[in-house]
Amino acid sequence: MDQQRYLELCEQRLADLPDYVRKFYINRQANAYSSATLYQYLQEYVRFFSWLIDEQIVTVQTTKDIPLVALDKMKLEDIELYKIFLMNKRKANNHKLSFQAVNRSINALNALWYFLTIEAEQADGEPYFYRNVMKKVKLLKSSETMATRSRHIGQKLLTGDKKHDFIAFMQVDYPSALSNRQLASYTQNCERDIAICVLALTTGIRLSELAQANVSDLNLEQLTITVIRKGGQQDTVPIAPWGLPYLQDYVQIRQQRYLAANERALFVTKYRGQAKRISNYAIEKLVAKYSEAFGVRLTPHKFRHTLATDLMSATHSETIVATQLGQTTTQATHLYTHVVDDEQRSAMDKLE
Repeated sequence: MDQQRYLELCEQRLADLPDYVRKFYINRQANAYSSATLYQYLQEYVRFFSWLIDEQIVTVQTTKDIPLVALDKMKLEDIELYKIFLMNKRKANNHKLSFQAVNRSINALNALWYFLTIEAEQADGEPYFYRNVMKKVKLLKSSETMATRSRHIGQKLLTGDKKHDFIAFMQVDYPSALSNRQLASYTQNCERDIAICVLALTTGIRLSELAQANVSDLNLEQLTITVIRKGGQQDTVPIAPWGLPYLQDYVQIRQQRYLAANERALFVTKYRGQAKRISNYAIEKLVAKYSEAFGVRLTPHKFRHTLATDLMSATHSETIVATQLGQTTTQATHLYTHVVDDEQRSAMDKLE
């Protein structure tokens, strides 16, 4: 492909990216980077920014809207999860990306962060920000297989029996270390807090979907919850059966304990004597509180990834996992929806 064609492709990609990426592009052009190399960089940024939006790590509508503060505040765990995404991604020939391809993606991100924190210069002579999370990110080693790397990162999740250990910890070990005042708060909210964690771990739904769920959305007879996915689409999501007792416990106490007879929200908090929908922030805080006491700081997003990892292990099907997480498109799956639903339900029933 000739130089002019790459320049045209670069302009097409830049139209989908924030202005600070264009400044990076201009800087690299001035330093004699080839248009082919720059096009590959821009491709990587579109993929990464699209992933941030899909996973709701950044809540914006388009890749062009990704703000600088999102990169400044990016967590190491988010980059590690993106690495897992890359390691599990398949090419058109159904082969996984090589470790070299994954490293190229990480190096492209490294280049952007280096520009924004070191090379870029604003009107006051300062870079855009100073915190560079990419300095903490390690490249894959040629001697380390994708499976080995995935297992290493998977140790930070609650896969397998670890999720049951965590829930047992919330029920038994956590309250035993509390003061009388702390114990009163725990006793008020323990069934709710456990149910929130269990529903996230048994469905993989997003934090926003968890917080916005209503009582009428939960069907314990059919073991499903109805959520509104990205783009406003309604989706009915299977719940792994092991979570049923914990959800039943919460539903039984919800109305009386929180005075929630007139509140639609599934998960509520008591505010000035009245039930109120629990916020995204409150859910993040309670997950952090219990998980730090458990010994590993977790987030609702890691619960989502835990479910995806367990379901992939059980099914070896990217289609089933993507459907469970709400990441498939109706155009691609319309003719196979009834088949996927049956397989998805069967696979979820196998999770223990």
